[in-house]
Amino acid sequence: MKNQDFVLFRIGDFHLALPTSVVRSVERSVLVAALPDAPDPVMGVVNYAGETVPVINLRRKMGLPSHEVDLNDQFIFTSRGELPLALVVDEVSEVITLSEFEIKGSKSFWPGLTLVDSVSGHDGKIIYIQSVDGFLSEDQVFNLVEAMETAGIKETGA
Repeated sequence: MKNQDFVLFRIGDFHLALPTSVVRSVERSVLVAALPDAPDPVMGVVNYAGETVPVINLRRKMGLPSHEVDLNDQFIFTSRGELPLALVVDEVSEVITLSEFEIKGSKSFWPGLTLVDSVSGHDGKIIYIQSVDGFLSEDQVFNLVEAMETAGIKETGA
C-alpha cells in the first residue's frame, strides 16, 4: 500500500489538497503587484526569494466570489513546469497522509474536469486533490509569459 502526503487547504467552503512534492512553501500573503495583460485568473506578481512569481486567484478559477488578497490569506508556492506560481488560499491547515486506496480519480465521475485530479475524504470532509497543470491552460501560460516579458520580467525557473 502506497501512501502520499498532501498539504490540506481551504478556499471558501471547499477543502482542497496538493501533493507535498509540488509545494515549495507556504507563506503569509503580501501585496500583489499588477501585471498588465496577464490572463485571468492571474492577479499579478509577488517577489519570493528573489523571483518574480505570478499569483493565481483560485477563487476565480473555481467560479467563486473573488476578493482582494488580505493579511489573513496565505500563498502556496508551487510551479507548473519551470514557471513558479503562488496560489492564494484562505487557509492552509495541515499535512495529511492518504493511502492510494483512499484516493479516487475524478475523471470517472466528473469527466472533463481539469482543476481537480482526484478526491478523498478526511475528518468527515470531501477533499479535492488538485492538479497543478489544471491551474492554467497552455494558452494562459503562453499569455502569462508574454505579459511578463512585456513588463520586463524575466521568466525564472522553479
